[in-house]
Amino acid sequence: MKIYSKTMLVLLLALTLILTSVIGCSPTAQETGDDVSTPATEDETPADDPADDDTEGPVAADLEPYELTYYMLVNSITPDLDMVMEKVDPIVESEINATVDLVMLDWGTWEERFNTAINAGEKIDIAFTADWYGYLDSVANNFFLPLNDPEDNLLEKYAPKVIEQLGEGFVIGSQINGVNYGVPTDKEFAVNGGFVWNKDLADKYNLDMSSVESVEDLEPMLKVIKENEPNVIPYLVEQGGGMYTIPSVDFFKGLGVSYDDLEDTEIKWYWEREDVLAMARTHQKYYKEGYIHKEAYTENNRYNDHLLEGDFFVTQQPLKPFKGKSNELMSAAGNKFQLDEKEITPYVAVSVHAGGSMLAIPRTSENPERAMMFINMMHTNEELVNLLVWGIEGVHHEVVQEEPKLVKAVEGNTWTTSILPWTIGNVFNHWLGDHEDPNKHEGFRITKEEAPKHITLGYRFLHAADYQAEAAAYDNAMAEFSWIMGTGAVNDFDATHAKMVEAVEAAGLRKIQEAMQEDLNAWLENQNN
Repeated sequence: MKIYSKTMLVLLLALTLILTSVIGCSPTAQETGDDVSTPATEDETPADDPADDDTEGPVAADLEPYELTYYMLVNSITPDLDMVMEKVDPIVESEINATVDLVMLDWGTWEERFNTAINAGEKIDIAFTADWYGYLDSVANNFFLPLNDPEDNLLEKYAPKVIEQLGEGFVIGSQINGVNYGVPTDKEFAVNGGFVWNKDLADKYNLDMSSVESVEDLEPMLKVIKENEPNVIPYLVEQGGGMYTIPSVDFFKGLGVSYDDLEDTEIKWYWEREDVLAMARTHQKYYKEGYIHKEAYTENNRYNDHLLEGDFFVTQQPLKPFKGKSNELMSAAGNKFQLDEKEITPYVAVSVHAGGSMLAIPRTSENPERAMMFINMMHTNEELVNLLVWGIEGVHHEVVQEEPKLVKAVEGNTWTTSILPWTIGNVFNHWLGDHEDPNKHEGFRITKEEAPKHITLGYRFLHAADYQAEAAAYDNAMAEFSWIMGTGAVNDFDATHAKMVEAVEAAGLRKIQEAMQEDLNAWLENQNN
């Protein structure tokens, strides 16, 4: 596992400046001028403040029955939902006197279903969110409750152990202006990028993937696959290019910094980075050679489908310690094929990773207190979290070993292929699969304790609403260029790139870029005060 290193003095100074200027160890919302009031809810708080004793909140007998509505992001919808929830409900009832209406939404339906429901005022008590998946927009639209409101600090009242387990990096790194609007999944704190490939094919053709350090190094392997495996996509790419081996942090509309330099604060546009352009040129070459499938730039890209079907040789992915990503993808595909991976970029903690997977409490919740109690259970109750991750023993998984617990997914089951484990509670409490590295959790801890923190950790561009016209014009301009440029489906690279730059500048990209640079500079200065 790669850990980017600089001098310890620089790391400690950067971390100290961030922490001392935001909040202390206790995650309490700062006086920011933001409206962080909590709407009226049913009065169920017990007479004794739970923060005054050693418990994590009131016991079930003190609470009225309540049904929690939980919007969960999944790979696919499973017909076994009711079967599993029949096992979940007694556990939740015994601790917080609640049952759970689990609403599963897959990648293709999440955005429309969630936004429609919350805009209509439908009851949602718990919902997945992430920095890269609508978090800022949801907060800007006032969808989520503040969880550390000084007047009613739900985190401190009902999840103090979760705060301690997550640590300051997650708690502070996921805040917006000192406010927590989501509870992060306790998992790896930093993510790097690299390659994931089909190990069965690499072994079959004696391809030495350990020698690969760049996209360019893949060429001889891709040639072998194309010549011998007509039903396999040699190099699978996302519509936008999926350039995860580029160490880039995107704050808004492709504008951001590089994370291979811990102190980079110059806002650059993604498509003006030399490393991005070099990789895009290589994609153009590979597209012409037939290594990238011809439909890659179209709506029929089906990237996630190909990952599950296994009809590809190599792709770029955000990785996890101890080959966690390849194991995760194999599990999602039902372990029908073997994958392997290699790290290319360093592990560095940035804002998008601190907020990479969270559970929020929407303002349409009718019982935020009970919602926080349930989130607390997902972090502290091993029986509950493993039932959600692994399903029912004998139906969805089999126990391979008791101490330490190792389990194996039942072949053909639809629960473990549906669930996204990295969205569920405390990953350190998840049982390991028999195919996973026994040191997986230790690797996650290393990223929490040792991964260096980028100087921009905690920064988010919160003024996107002021540039809606420019952002819309930018999106319209990029609709013509991003997919073809990213996948290499262009004839004249330089001419197409020049047209793309001209189009985004006309849309107002430079106005946003200048504003973001000014905003980041002010944020950094505030960290030093």
